[in-house]
Amino acid sequence: QLPRAFQRKYSKDFNNRFSVYRQKKKAKDIDSWIFELIRSRLLNTDESPAIFALLGSNLRFLVHLFGPEFKQSPELLFPTARPIHQQAALVAHFRYDRPDIYNITTFPNILSWGLKALKVLPKELDDKDSTQTLRDFGQRLGIQIAFYYWNNAFLNDLKGEAALDAFFANAAPKTRAAVITQIGSIFEKPTNENPSVELFQRAMRVWERRYEQIALNIDCSDDLVDEYDGELFGFTNWLDSECFSFDWRFEYGKKALNLLKKSREWYGLLKTITKWAETAEHLKPALELFYLMLTKPNENLRWSIQVKEFGPIISRGLSSEDADIMKIAEQCRDELLKLGLFDFLEIGKSSHLSST
Repeated sequence: QLPRAFQRKYSKDFNNRFSVYRQKKKAKDIDSWIFELIRSRLLNTDESPAIFALLGSNLRFLVHLFGPEFKQSPELLFPTARPIHQQAALVAHFRYDRPDIYNITTFPNILSWGLKALKVLPKELDDKDSTQTLRDFGQRLGIQIAFYYWNNAFLNDLKGEAALDAFFANAAPKTRAAVITQIGSIFEKPTNENPSVELFQRAMRVWERRYEQIALNIDCSDDLVDEYDGELFGFTNWLDSECFSFDWRFEYGKKALNLLKKSREWYGLLKTITKWAETAEHLKPALELFYLMLTKPNENLRWSIQVKEFGPIISRGLSSEDADIMKIAEQCRDELLKLGLFDFLEIGKSSHLSST
């Protein structure tokens, strides 16, 4: 949050001046002196970076009110000659404001400036809150770049892909993992809008390209697995996003688990597997993911798997007429027994479970 002293000093003043929103809403021209006042404050060499932070955190609002004026002078709010002031505006925008297509049409270089700050900030932040500040900034920057990419807001795909590549090349592993995880959450939530199929395809392309890069790097050096472990696991959060085709989710979920080396907290994936297994059509994919997960167990995994939930799934697999499904179910049962879950020993023999 912005410092309280700063809020007391500037917030009331800011809110009073921007009551001009009422003028804009009524399709009236906003008095020119208002923007001139803002301009004079931003050009003042003694102005506090806090003013830039406050304006940056309300960028969508500013663009709505004064888009043409800022488009003519984009460095007014993000002055490259004053890096501390520019960083204040950038960090506040990406941490507290939401993306909007008009933001990057008004400030065409804002993502480039953000990516540059992502490289510079770790060397400059040394206070106790610096780690969280950098993590929040980096995560929000990554989400916004992805948002503009899947909304086809870049001049061309090459520019969008270059921005994504630059983010993944410079962000910390935890930040990259958080971005991948959050994208899954974004697309899992239902929406009242009817986005185009192209939007979903472009979002899928974000992960397809990133997976290809991860797989290539790991293939070059197996020592890099830990570097990408969080991103690979983060993709499992996409498996419940039904706006993406089931076959695509299963294909890339399986690929991610195959590369994943570290054990993880599998609660979310276990819920996905039980959900998939509810339909006969998805029983085999559910068992395949379950088996891959079981081959990468952790100490707490045995406490997360309940026979009342997974017993019927294994039983249906063992009683299937499909030999492949039966084989995978047997493999899953063997892995469960290795974990010491001996209640699964009777699965396939117990009449009440096999008839479930």
